[in-house]
Amino acid sequence: LKCLLDFCEPERDGGRIEIFGHAVIGYTMAFAQSIERIRDDLVAVKPTIMIAICGLFVAGTVALLAEDKATFWVVALAIGIFVGPAQSASRTLMARLAPADQRTEMFGIYALTGKVTAFIGPFLFGTATAWFQSQRAGMATILVMFVVGAVLLTRVREPERVRS
Repeated sequence: LKCLLDFCEPERDGGRIEIFGHAVIGYTMAFAQSIERIRDDLVAVKPTIMIAICGLFVAGTVALLAEDKATFWVVALAIGIFVGPAQSASRTLMARLAPADQRTEMFGIYALTGKVTAFIGPFLFGTATAWFQSQRAGMATILVMFVVGAVLLTRVREPERVRS
């Protein structure tokens, strides 16, 4: 992503910035997951996912419009803050939605949808980039996928939690 939006200087960075970025974003994700885990236990999971999707949309829009490295790095950290909770809360929601005797099958379908989106995302990105001759247009397809995901999530009914 860093090189994608012309913020990369590989001959000068020597890969150090990329390694640093992965580490910082990874730690940011882990921290945010820990905080959101507490929120999941106290509140419902669906709002956690919706907040994360909205945060990813806003941060993605700012990243798409970023003109300098500093803005891009701040937004990258914000993306890390929202990705971790989205991932963990979506697994929690799947566990709550799936009937106990069908959890294995449901998580198999969950994994399959991840594989499908891993194909569709790059396909849309590449198609938009080629069509508009702009990597930023390609990145905009990710924002569209966030909107589609949020709309689909509104149709999901989160089951009542059984308090022990």
